[in-house]
This record gives sequence, structure tokens and C-alpha cells, in this order.
Amino acid sequence: DTPGGLVGSTLEICTFIKNLSDLKTVAWVHPAAYSAGAMISLSCDEIVMAGASRMGDCAPILISPTDGLKELGKTERAKVESPILKEFLDSSHRRGYDPLLCESMVRLGNEVWWVEDGASGERRFVRKSEKESLMAKEGSAWKPVEKMLDPVSGTEVPMRQPIVEDRDLLTLTQSEAVVFGFAKAIVSSESDLRSHYSITGQIARLVPNWSEILADFLSSPIIRTVLMILIALGAYAEFNAPGHFVGGAVALVALIIFLGAPYLTGLADFWEILL
Repeated sequence: DTPGGLVGSTLEICTFIKNLSDLKTVAWVHPAAYSAGAMISLSCDEIVMAGASRMGDCAPILISPTDGLKELGKTERAKVESPILKEFLDSSHRRGYDPLLCESMVRLGNEVWWVEDGASGERRFVRKSEKESLMAKEGSAWKPVEKMLDPVSGTEVPMRQPIVEDRDLLTLTQSEAVVFGFAKAIVSSESDLRSHYSITGQIARLVPNWSEILADFLSSPIIRTVLMILIALGAYAEFNAPGHFVGGAVALVALIIFLGAPYLTGLADFWEILL
């Protein structure tokens, strides 16, 4: 359940999960796996969705602590998108997900249709140009899929086409995730999860402890900006009124927190703090 996170951290988590060759990994989307959450979910061996849940929308964004959301240039976007796309495509090859749908979670400009051959029953996810090419062939029985079987209600529901507009990123509901081959089942509660995977023992949860919560708080852009201001003001006060040590003490404490927080979270080594 996450709105997303940092690209570097997410790629590390995905690599860690995929190297757990001796374990079966399952992502339980309950209730939302957006952006980094979608990438991590697809890295697992399989996915199950809660009764009302969403997954997808993984385009990279840049957030400045001072200016908020910033526009990425063409080159910058291509640079950031590249490792994300590679991760999604690797997951699609490993787990059997449709690569076009995976790409559509990350990159705009894909108008995707779900089409079927009325003669053979074959179904495909295709771009608009391929759909038109298939349907233009003489004697073609290809057509857009009109209905899908909703795994939640067990009834047929109308299929919205195209399933991805060229101006949109792919975001899946729980039913679409199952029908499109991303999720194995709908699992709404912990008891359903136990039943689905025949779990008899305790389900342990790894939650952040107080030191991790504190380090995360101190590492936030807003707090680091405040610390920088305190360091500058404290040093300025000490140089202008030496001997009182109040300004120097404030600057020193702020500096210790400013350098210590990245060390606690593993973002800085000891030699960097000494420097």
C-alpha cells in the first residue's frame, strides 16, 4: 500500500526480491500500489489484489523541496525512464506479463487496444496501428473485445476501449489486474490470504521502529532546509558576537543532526561526515 517512492531505492528492492530464488514472493496489493509500488509488485513471483484496489501509474516525476513538482526535459525523462522500463520489461519476461501493458504504466503515448480473433478466440494487447492493420485484412475476424468477465461479481461487464489512451498511464483495477494476467486472485482479507496460500503459522509484519521513523523524519527535505538555516544563522551569530557560544552551540547541534540523519539511514559513510 504505497503512492510510490524513490527510483534508486525501488530498483534496489526489486533486485533484492528477484534474487530470493529459494523463496516464493507474493505482493498483496491492499489497497494501492502506485508508481514504485507497482514496480515492486511486478518483481514478485505473483500478485494478489484486495477486493477494491489499484495498481500502476509509474511515470517518473521530479519533486523539488522548494519548487514542488518540476517538469523533466526530454533528455532527463529518457534517462530516468530507461532503468524503470528495463525493470518492468524484465519482470514481464520473468513473470509472463504483457510487455506493452508494462510499458504503458511507465510511458505516455501508447494507445492500447484489447482485440480478439472471432474465428480462433485469440486475444492480444496491441497498439492502435496494429489494431487497424489486423482489422483491415481481407476476411479478418479481428475486433475489439467488448466484454470481460469480472472476477469479483462473476458477471460480464462492458470493456472500455481503448484500455489505455495515448495521453494516459495504465492503472489497473483489481478486476482488470486479474483479467489482464497480472494478478492471480482477489484476496480481500487476511483470512482470505491464509486460505488462498494455506498459511497456518503466524504472519509476521516488519514495521519501522522508532529510530527508523526518527531518521526518516530528520532526512525529509523540509527538516534539512530548516537545519541548514539554523547552521547559517548560528554561525553568523557566533562570528558577530563571539564568546557567548549560544549561536555556535545551535549551529553545532544542527550540524550534527544534519550529518547524522543520512548516516543513520545509510545515505552517508563515516568518512563523508569527517570530511
